[in-house]
Amino acid sequence: MPAVEAVVVGQMHLRRIVAQQKVHRFGGGAVDRHLGVDRFVPVGHSMGGMIAQTLVLDHPERVERMVLVDSISRMTYSWARGLLLAVSTLLPFKLFVAVNIQRAFAPGYPKEKIREYIDASAATPREVVMTCYGAMRAFDVLDRVGRISAPTLIVHGYHDIQLPLSQMLRMASAYPDAVVRIVDAGHELPVEKPAQLTALLGQFVTVPTA
Repeated sequence: MPAVEAVVVGQMHLRRIVAQQKVHRFGGGAVDRHLGVDRFVPVGHSMGGMIAQTLVLDHPERVERMVLVDSISRMTYSWARGLLLAVSTLLPFKLFVAVNIQRAFAPGYPKEKIREYIDASAATPREVVMTCYGAMRAFDVLDRVGRISAPTLIVHGYHDIQLPLSQMLRMASAYPDAVVRIVDAGHELPVEKPAQLTALLGQFVTVPTA
């Protein structure tokens, strides 16, 4: 197998890029400019997973395989949940961030660590957060993922209420070559279970391709 680099695509790392380019504009050219790699394994969490799916759809020849962590291909809400989300955007910004971060962790995760995470996110500008939020809500490639031939690992938190498990399973069923792993975590699975996620990634990227 030729040398392949893993590119971790996450919300925190790419917020400023995505604020200007949105999900569908963050393609292979942006990887060249910002990361300087050619053939790679995109590892995307949440919005990063949406970016990873866009990359493989636009540049399939450059993706060896792909990993999606707590991500989906289309955000779908009930009428009531959609209304709740719309109303939540009217909250004072710091409260909006705090509420959404608290909901991102599984029940029982240490409260002091959640507070640290909230504090660490406080400096992100409102326009960046809301641009990412809007881009995620508009993202929809569910009808196209059947074209993705790259082997795909889908890791999802059982307690994820932001991008629910049921929506991930709908996405996974549309993939022609996907392996699903469910972890006892919330949406912030990489923060809650880093060792378990790292082990799953290591196993997946080292298995020889057919």
